[in-house]
Amino acid sequence: MFTEPTVFILGAGASWHYGYPTGEGLVRKVIEKAELLSKYLQNSRNTDNLEWPKFVERSQTNDRPDLRRHWQAALDQCIALKMGLEEVKPLVIDYYLGWNAHLKNIGRLLIAWVILDCERKSLAANGRNLNRTKNDLADSNDDWCRFLIHKLAINCKDSLDLLRKNHVQFVTFNYDVSLEGALRRGLGYIRLFNYEHVQDFVEKDRIFHVYGKLQSPVTDNLSGTNLSWGVEKENSITLQGQALLNHQAQYRQFLDEIYDASLGIRVIDPEDKGADEVALQKAREAIERARFVYILGYGFDENNSRRLGLQKSLFHHGMEKYVHFTNYQNNNRVNKRASSIFFRKLNAIPPDGPSVLQNDPPMMQPFFYERSFRNVYDALERDFESLEAEDGEK
Repeated sequence: MFTEPTVFILGAGASWHYGYPTGEGLVRKVIEKAELLSKYLQNSRNTDNLEWPKFVERSQTNDRPDLRRHWQAALDQCIALKMGLEEVKPLVIDYYLGWNAHLKNIGRLLIAWVILDCERKSLAANGRNLNRTKNDLADSNDDWCRFLIHKLAINCKDSLDLLRKNHVQFVTFNYDVSLEGALRRGLGYIRLFNYEHVQDFVEKDRIFHVYGKLQSPVTDNLSGTNLSWGVEKENSITLQGQALLNHQAQYRQFLDEIYDASLGIRVIDPEDKGADEVALQKAREAIERARFVYILGYGFDENNSRRLGLQKSLFHHGMEKYVHFTNYQNNNRVNKRASSIFFRKLNAIPPDGPSVLQNDPPMMQPFFYERSFRNVYDALERDFESLEAEDGEK
């Protein structure tokens, strides 16, 4: 059990293990979806499609709106987003949309499309990480939530212990709900725990998506499953009569379901990113209270760290915390950003320095920082001992 207050801070590198893209990978996939969407919009313009998706704005309210004009406006936005991403090649798509706020709705739609498609493919592959190549798949492990499941369940005597004796919370920057899914599935297969208690554990102020999340996960009934998820059939452009109307209605429903799911995510910086102050404040308070903090797959983006107040809550002076963080492949930018937060100087965590930084009381308040150069799974398996420590060891 997590008997001490513990917080996990999760970045895109944590969701990568479950088949979701990191920053630049998300940009590439959004470009691919924009290409698919542009073909649909072009076809809709040319056929005077009356099946309006929710994201296509209708500024005219008279009985005979200029159909082609509105389809063309949506097509122009889609092409503008695609071309802009190809030219700028932003490191993070959120910042690009912040600089181009007029592309907010279509950008958010395409991000949701990418994430839901990744979730669909992951479910079809029985949880296999599709980010991996065939060559490294056989020898790689990815389901790092298994370590959480073990720690949550160990020493529990009855079902209520899951809720009453596990003092752990999660702060995530990710829009996907892979963490919720993994916890529900893993804990759900432990007969000691009642289904209702598992649900309560996952849902009640346990996981903070500080930048929002998809409103709903993929289901088998989602309309897109009959559309190969937006890849139009080769003959769709030549469809006529009722076949064309059926196709247009189905595609509209498919896009509307994705649009509805996208409304839960915030992508504009800085306006949207500070919108959910309640979630941010709860996340800050959880980190402030925590004795153990795990920072996994996170690049220490300065704006994100500032919003969570990490400069205050994780600063070494007067802090009695155990902080474990991943820095995959020893990226020195991450070393300097972490050093700036923990010690308020850039050189306290050099790339060739020790993996553990700590002091010896009673000279001053104790502090403990541990760095792993491995990915999230390997760090939890091979480096961060306190996750495996029995209650009372530290």
